Formats: sequence, C-alpha cells, structure tokens
Amino acid sequence: MTFDQVPTRFAAWVASTIRSPWLILMAMNVVLIIVGGPLDLPPALLLFGPIFLPLGASIGLDPVQLGLIMIINLGIGLYTPPIGTTLFIAASISKDTLDDVCKELWPFFTVAIIVLLLITYIPALTLY
Repeated sequence: MTFDQVPTRFAAWVASTIRSPWLILMAMNVVLIIVGGPLDLPPALLLFGPIFLPLGASIGLDPVQLGLIMIINLGIGLYTPPIGTTLFIAASISKDTLDDVCKELWPFFTVAIIVLLLITYIPALTLY
C-alpha cells in the first residue's frame, strides 16, 4: 500500500462504518475542532485536507463546502478552551486571567458553533 492510497482507503472505511453522511460530517467537525486547538491552521489543513477530501467526495460533499467547513472548524479550535492558542494571546494582551477571557468568550463561541452547523448541514448557504 502506497501513501496515496491511505486517504481513499480511510474514506472507504469510514463510509462503510458510519452509514449516515450527517454523522460523518459531525465526526469531521469534532475531529477538526479538537485538532484546531493545539495545531495551527496551515499545518492542520495540510494534514487533514488530503484525508477529508476523499471522505467528503464519498458522501457527496462539494470541495468548496469542505474547505469552508475545515477553515471554520480550525478557526474555532484556535480559541476553544482549554488549549486554544489564541486564548493565551488574548489573556496576555488584556492582562486578564484565562478564566475571565473564557467567560466573555462563550457568546461568540456559541454563535460560531451555530454558524458552523448551518454551513455544514445547509449547503445552499455556501453554494449558491
């Protein structure tokens, strides 16, 4: 097995294991938010783009929509507690504690998750 076969085999395995495209999209969202905390956006895109592109194609997901889903997920991961790297930067700039920054962040985090879910599950919002 060569390295170029790994993403397609992974996509086939996930598609055979998880039957519902909705659940596959939710799993992709969860993985990307978790990865987006400790890993910066460009390396995460380079690592997971080749893996998720065949997976998205196997469930009929447009590549443009997949790109938006990945960018938004990884962006949310950058400020998701407890390891979001931009949380520490915001706390340092504001000279406030990390707890205080997280308390003020929850309304923005909630709206970002709602927008992510809308973009993920309603393709007409991104593909007009």
